[in-house]
Amino acid sequence: MRASELIQSVDKLPYGVRQRAAALAGRRLNGSTLLDELARCASYERTLGLTVAQAAGDVSYVTALLRDPDPSVQAPSRQPTCSAPV
Repeated sequence: MRASELIQSVDKLPYGVRQRAAALAGRRLNGSTLLDELARCASYERTLGLTVAQAAGDVSYVTALLRDPDPSVQAPSRQPTCSAPV
């Protein structure tokens, strides 16, 4: 899945449904370049990438967001996550 496809598919969804869709995308990554694409986008997309990365277990993406210049991206990356079923 490409970043533009994910963004378009979740754009109009309510927050909870959008988060679930992003998490499901994360669980299906399998070497995708989705996170690389989201990391190069604006704040909203980088934050969406955080949900994808957490579901995929991509620690490097989450760690990189700890140093994001935008506090609205950095703050959620500091929150603990759990491995709850999606």
